[in-house]
Amino acid sequence: MTVVTVGHIPLRSGALALSYATEGLARELFGVGGRTSYPHVVGNAGALVDILKPYRWTLALQGHTHVAEKLPADGGTRTRYHTAPAVTRLPQANPPSGFFMYEVEGGEVDDGELVRLE
Repeated sequence: MTVVTVGHIPLRSGALALSYATEGLARELFGVGGRTSYPHVVGNAGALVDILKPYRWTLALQGHTHVAEKLPADGGTRTRYHTAPAVTRLPQANPPSGFFMYEVEGGEVDDGELVRLE
């Protein structure tokens, strides 16, 4: 059975690593139980990976960052992590506004296409 998950907070993201604060009230890295974590990514995503191992989990749809991002499957897994961009009506939006559109045939989900809102 093919599984596609949908969630708001990203399970994985590279975009969030581009800039963050490590000090002060607005810091974005926290230490909990001797482990440093980033609050804008699911902290126990590994538990979900373990739960879904018996299934054909091919795509994780996620949001929150407002930046279009597609992370390919890695480490022998088949799961791709796609983060949807913000959907606004502002033509000058940067990053661009839009959404991903996917084609599904049987148990196969393609890599999606970004549809920009102009």
